Order: sequence, then C-alpha cells, then structure tokens
Amino acid sequence: MWVRKTSIIISSVVLMILLVAPTDLTAKNKHTRNGWVIGFSLGPGWASFNNINGESSGTSGGGVGALRFGKVFGSNLLFSAEFDGWVRSETENGIKAEFTLFSSALALTYFPGNPETGSGGIYLRGGIGLASTNVDLSSGNVNVGYTERGWGFLLAGGYEFRLGKKFALGVGTGLNKLLINGENFFDNAQFIPLFLDLNWYL
Repeated sequence: MWVRKTSIIISSVVLMILLVAPTDLTAKNKHTRNGWVIGFSLGPGWASFNNINGESSGTSGGGVGALRFGKVFGSNLLFSAEFDGWVRSETENGIKAEFTLFSSALALTYFPGNPETGSGGIYLRGGIGLASTNVDLSSGNVNVGYTERGWGFLLAGGYEFRLGKKFALGVGTGLNKLLINGENFFDNAQFIPLFLDLNWYL
C-alpha cells in the first residue's frame, strides 16, 4: 500500500510537470532568480513508521507544512535552510494521540531548466540535517509526551509558476526520511508530502 500510494503521488506530479513546463502559459515573468528567498509550503502528507521492535505501521494521512529561507547562487542554485513537518491527531477509547514528525535540514535546490522558458520552473532538492519525532497522549487532565531525536534527509522535486517578478507559486512532492533509533517508540519514520509552495525572491 505504501509503495503504491507513493508511486501514484510521484507519478501524478511528474506528469503534471511534463505537461505544463514546456509552455508555462500562466507565467507572465521569466524564471530569473537572485538574492534571498523566503517561502513556505502547505498540503497533505502520508507517513509510516518502524518501531523499536522492527514492526512497521500502515500508512497514515496527515497535514504537512514547511518553511524555507535561503540564498540564490548563480542563476540556478539555491542554498537554504528547510524546516519540514508532518502532524496527525486521532482519538481512540478516550485517549487523544498526536504524532509529529519534524526535520530541519540544510538543502541545495537545483533549477535545471532555461529561465527564459517554461522549463525554468522545474526544481530538484536534496538536504540533510536533524530530525525528531514527538508523541503526545492526553486523557482528561493527564498529558504525557515523548520526544526522540536523530538525523534525516530529504529529497524533493516540483515546478514553480512565476506569477510575478518576485513571487512564485509551485507544486511539489518528495520524501523526508527520519532515522531516529529511539528508546521508546520509533526506530525510523518517513513521510511523503504533496506541497503547494509559495516563494518570494527578494
């Protein structure tokens, strides 16, 4: 199920990029990039976990968000700090459980296309950094939380529509892998986001 859903999501985004990138009819500006970049992303995401006993969970849906801040070098490289998170809340037998996956990474984004044409909106991103998982359990007035930390990496790709000289609206997907090796809950975890990106080139 995890592999199937992952393949469907990635294939859909790649197909959309291939159909749109050659023309980018909605963009009124060239994909020129320089200076600083600040942006955020929102959307749904799907996660799975491997616990400390080696058991795998099923795929769970949740919400994802991301924040980025970086600097463009040359015309096609962006070096940035990326903060990505996935969260899900559920209640069973009167116990509310909230699961959070988080990664903070230093990332490099490559824009392989020609900034003069629609292909300039394509981007590929990779990064590595710190990761954490958090489980909050609550029932009535009783609250218990567990946080475990490790490291992780991210891989992503997508397409930006340049809607203004300094603003781009994009869509993307990827993989965030968290290597925790925790003592209470998780050995590792991963989530696949489907992002709507909003980026400002300052």
